[in-house]
Amino acid sequence: MKVCIVSQTNQQGEIMKKQRRKHTAAFKARVALEAIKGLKTMSEIAAEFEIHPVMVSNWKKEMLE
Repeated sequence: MKVCIVSQTNQQGEIMKKQRRKHTAAFKARVALEAIKGLKTMSEIAAEFEIHPVMVSNWKKEMLE
């Protein structure tokens, strides 16, 4: 079994934390609407918007509540 660990390093070779992105309500709504339409899979939508598929399903669920 192979394990691959990916990290970012700065110019001095020090490992840096990845910054969290803050998404606007409008962005979340656009993603959720795409998911509700049902024309694409969660993975396809996630790839298109460069987010994790779990976020797509979470935002879809929130919109439907």
